[in-house]
Amino acid sequence: IQDAANQVYQVPSSVFDRPSSSGNCSAYSADLIFNYIESPFSFSVLRRSTNETLFDTSAASLVFESQYLRLRTSLPASPSLYGLGEHTDPFMLNTTNYTRTIWNRDAYLIPPGTNLYGDHPVYFDHRGANGTHGVFLLNSNGMNIVIDDTAGQYL
Repeated sequence: IQDAANQVYQVPSSVFDRPSSSGNCSAYSADLIFNYIESPFSFSVLRRSTNETLFDTSAASLVFESQYLRLRTSLPASPSLYGLGEHTDPFMLNTTNYTRTIWNRDAYLIPPGTNLYGDHPVYFDHRGANGTHGVFLLNSNGMNIVIDDTAGQYL
């Protein structure tokens, strides 16, 4: 996600190289389906084999500003989520009123529930027999990631 004028800071390719399009896969043969609505803008990603929604931003408006991004996705009830950086929380993330702040730091004697050395803005959503998928946000800014189940499960 980036602005059309390319004025908002993006992590440079020299720091994190983007995969190139090999041209070996068409939209019709891909395992994923990408849909979007122009106004108000929202998008979704579905697994082609099951038509299951993996990522859907239509429940809340997308906010994209120079130093602020709000992106919200719906989750299934009682999701099994893993990831979101180096931390001392349990391996499977709490999904009720949980906030993970991602900000690089190093500290002696790490108390529970705090960041460790680096961050990895990726989470994995394990959906049992339906499969597992990951979501990665290439971002070098501090982030608050909120997972909750008020008004439906979301991240």
